[in-house]
Amino acid sequence: MEQLGEEFSALLLLFFWLYIPVLLVYICLCDCVRRTAKRLNRNGIGWLFLSLFCTPILTAIMVHCLGKVEEDKEPKVNDFELTDAEKAHILNRRENEE
Repeated sequence: MEQLGEEFSALLLLFFWLYIPVLLVYICLCDCVRRTAKRLNRNGIGWLFLSLFCTPILTAIMVHCLGKVEEDKEPKVNDFELTDAEKAHILNRRENEE
């Protein structure tokens, strides 16, 4: 009976020594997807959670296939056209905030 307890302990220890590195690699891959999404102007946290629930490999392929989101340099308010003076005012205010 004592030998069975030792075997179980050895198997449990082996399981944790194999499980922890695999879990760390999985988390690192998910973080790589997050950083890639952020570099492509996408929501990094959203892609991180998606890669945690799906596989990081699949989400990495998805984020690369979607490509980079271009940021709109022209300020818009609810799709209405702004006058040049209003655009200049908004851009100056943004520059002052930075």
